Amino acid sequence: MIILWGNPGVGKTHLQEAIVNHIAQVNPAVLARLYLSRYDFTLENLSSAFSYGGCPVILIDDMYARHQSVESLHPNTDLDSFKKFISRVYENRCLVIVTTNFQFKDGILQRVKSIDKIGRVTSRMNELMACSGEIHLKGPDYRCILADEKLDSDLFAI
Repeated sequence: MIILWGNPGVGKTHLQEAIVNHIAQVNPAVLARLYLSRYDFTLENLSSAFSYGGCPVILIDDMYARHQSVESLHPNTDLDSFKKFISRVYENRCLVIVTTNFQFKDGILQRVKSIDKIGRVTSRMNELMACSGEIHLKGPDYRCILADEKLDSDLFAI
């Protein structure tokens, strides 16, 4: 797994797309077998990725974007779907590239751990995370910078 997290506008999605473009250059056949989920992380939405001929790359963009905090993730919907997803990733050993506004290991995974009474999913997550990368992207929101530059240029265009 590759997890890219940070505030909105720091380039998480652009970096995700750059990684996929690099993979496609190395192995163009992968493009036909990747699965992209934007904004809608539910097991029902992602289940086709696992039944689609052993999809080797799953892209999840803006995981849990509709939430304002990790604490607002609902145990019976959001977290249950995530637990099932992690189990499927573990069983299928596919590459998953996630973008999210939330810290992953010390945020989303800790929230899952709090409801994983037996610890099976937590154990699988720990194994997956041992060979994963969590990258915190920092910086200003480039959309705000572009908007400010546009406003400045529009003022001089009068």
